[in-house]
Amino acid sequence: MDRRDAGFTLVEMIIAMAVMLLILGGVFQAFNPSLGSFQTQPEVADMQQRLRVGTDRLYNGIIVAGAGIYSGAAVGTLGQYFAPVLPYRVDRLNSDPARGVFFRDDAITIFHVPTTASQCTIRDKMPRPSSEVKVNAEPGCPANDPLCGFEQGMRVIIFDETGSFDFFTITQVQSDSLHLQHRPPINPDDFSKAYDVGAVISQMEAATYYWRQDPDTETFQLMYNDLFTVDVPLIDDVVGLRFEYLGDASPPVLRAPVTDPVGPWTSYGPKPPAL
Repeated sequence: MDRRDAGFTLVEMIIAMAVMLLILGGVFQAFNPSLGSFQTQPEVADMQQRLRVGTDRLYNGIIVAGAGIYSGAAVGTLGQYFAPVLPYRVDRLNSDPARGVFFRDDAITIFHVPTTASQCTIRDKMPRPSSEVKVNAEPGCPANDPLCGFEQGMRVIIFDETGSFDFFTITQVQSDSLHLQHRPPINPDDFSKAYDVGAVISQMEAATYYWRQDPDTETFQLMYNDLFTVDVPLIDDVVGLRFEYLGDASPPVLRAPVTDPVGPWTSYGPKPPAL
């Protein structure tokens, strides 16, 4: 038999197998990044979707910040009574003011009155430790509803012309006697003051957005809180968050009255020239 027809030797087989393994290894190495990219694409799409929803929610909240009462005696924006945009975190358990912090560039709290008829004024002085408030039937309420659509579980705000405001939850509505039973976020002593007759009560939507590092995963997140519930992460892996506030560096200052020694004239400005 011709020796050329005897087939491959063991050494030749081993060399062929080694060459084949090298080729296959190169092929799999080339496909491996594509496989990893394919596996991460769903996570990337989810992150982009959450980013879009989170930024839209934040943008829409800032656009309507300050929208106020549109019926009754307190018509106008919330800015006439208190600041509807606060540069710090406010919620029922971890408010920044409780820690002595009144400014952060990575947090914002915004308030606005939604499209609602639930707006009224109080008719009796409300003491600070309070669980019930008597209100007035305001014009513009729905027919046969003197309490303007207030209902159990509704979250509302009370404020007055002094700039004070507090939040609470309606626990019971007594339409016949025009009474609202309520509960502050933690206990009845949480009200900042005893509100006088004429203070405004309205349904309110509030939101706090802030940036934090998750203590478990050590990732940075954009967080959301509506002042009554627990914190909710909106977006993961947020590299940074910063809010810029524009305003007058030297705003007008109310000056004390000046009495003219010549006569009973007073003013809040410089003394006019003598005639």
